[in-house]
Amino acid sequence: MRSGTDNTEAENFVNNAYAFANNPNSDAPKELKQKIIDAYQVYQNFMSVAAQIDTMNMSSPSEVKRLEKEKAIAQIKNIINSDSTKTVEQYFNYGLLKLMTAKSKDATAGIGRNI
Repeated sequence: MRSGTDNTEAENFVNNAYAFANNPNSDAPKELKQKIIDAYQVYQNFMSVAAQIDTMNMSSPSEVKRLEKEKAIAQIKNIINSDSTKTVEQYFNYGLLKLMTAKSKDATAGIGRNI
């Protein structure tokens, strides 16, 4: 994560929501739980790619990570668009986006409320 940035709350939010979605006893529709799991998997895939980029000797790793982040955001936006409860949008806005931005060291891409 970006040095000097405390993402503890975002990490806790992301992990707690993911644990809730994976708990068979949690009181949420299965479809919603699956959307949270799907968004988390997109996030994890991005984090894995970003970590791989960090290990490569690239001339512009931040640009490559930004492009990967945009692809991940587009995938999550599709999940958000299929969620009438807007729960996944909150999961994205209050957790996933903050962590993805810290990892990509780019604070420009995001999803506006008009999705």
